[in-house]
Amino acid sequence: AWNVMMAIHAKHNKQGDMAIFVLQQMQEKGALPDNVSFVNILSGHHLDLDTCLRKCRRISEQVHARVLPQGMHTHVILGNAIINMYSVFGKLHDAHLAFYDILDPSIISWTSMLQGYSRNGQSHKCLALFERMKQEVTLPDRVTYMVILEACVDESTMVNGKKAHACLVAMGITSNIEVGTAIMQMYGNCCALEDARKVFFDIGGKNVYSWNIMIGINVKHGQYIEAIQLFQQMQIEGVSPDKYSVVGCVSAHASLRNLLQGKILHTSFASTSMEEDIVVGTALVSLYAYSGSIECAKLAVQKLTERDIVLYNAMIAAYSQEGKDCEAHQLFNNMYQLAFLPNKVTFLNVLDSCVGYGGLIVGKRLHVQIGNVGLESDIFLHTTLITMYGKCGDPA
Repeated sequence: AWNVMMAIHAKHNKQGDMAIFVLQQMQEKGALPDNVSFVNILSGHHLDLDTCLRKCRRISEQVHARVLPQGMHTHVILGNAIINMYSVFGKLHDAHLAFYDILDPSIISWTSMLQGYSRNGQSHKCLALFERMKQEVTLPDRVTYMVILEACVDESTMVNGKKAHACLVAMGITSNIEVGTAIMQMYGNCCALEDARKVFFDIGGKNVYSWNIMIGINVKHGQYIEAIQLFQQMQIEGVSPDKYSVVGCVSAHASLRNLLQGKILHTSFASTSMEEDIVVGTALVSLYAYSGSIECAKLAVQKLTERDIVLYNAMIAAYSQEGKDCEAHQLFNNMYQLAFLPNKVTFLNVLDSCVGYGGLIVGKRLHVQIGNVGLESDIFLHTTLITMYGKCGDPA
């Protein structure tokens, strides 16, 4: 009964407070928690990382500390939950230790550890562990291969992706939408556009996600016309575009400086909720900025219900590109006052707008801020600062 209550609260209470409370009550009543109890607590903390990351990390680590003296961490199900918990928090060393504590790791244990490495940007460690897995356990399953495809992020890892692709072909499941899309995305990440195309056209019953990935791959590799054609073709085949489809097509028009067609596309979803979406809005700002239509960019921003740093960066870049230096500086100041922390791209954009004596004063202040946020050693920012001082007549 205690475990059932914990499972319910872990599922429906994103902060995990009630599940922890039930665990404490259980122990106060003299009932000892078992593996299932701790699995419920740990797995419940994957739900809302944005709002409870710090609290959940503390609670989960406390649970792990209770588990260790009882030796429960060596149990495969609980061990898997601990691996996943530490991977979510980016604590891969602890996840690694938890993995090797499991007495008889299952394929799920191996896949959980592989996924931890992959999703935390350590693809080479993921691929190295995968080679060990093949030597020590039974054959990987579909989920494992999907993780390996995800870990193949550039040309140096494409050989691993091709091997995974061959194994999935042997399993006879490459026509599956999810599997085919993952293979296609792997080739796109590895700069193998032609291979990605072949996989895409072999996928049966493509869904909007498949189309979006292929549109995105074409935009990434500068095939803007093909991206626009895919956007049109998906609708001909009866697949309704979502906001990510629209963003891909808008980005293609922006890169082609194709303002008229971009405006026609914008008109097709004007006055809908999509126009209020920040991802779509940021793409529209870039479209209008690249095409020199700064007023249209401002109108697109006004329609949005929220702001983020990516949007501010796009708008600052738009002002800078059009020579509206005062507006770029003012927007940067407004952003700062609203507690949006500038990143590398922000500084690059606003430094580009620093010209003349007035720009020198702003540039020197930005130089201090860059140092305050620990970005002064960045080679791109360092070069941009030198250029800024030169433009402003202060070579020192």
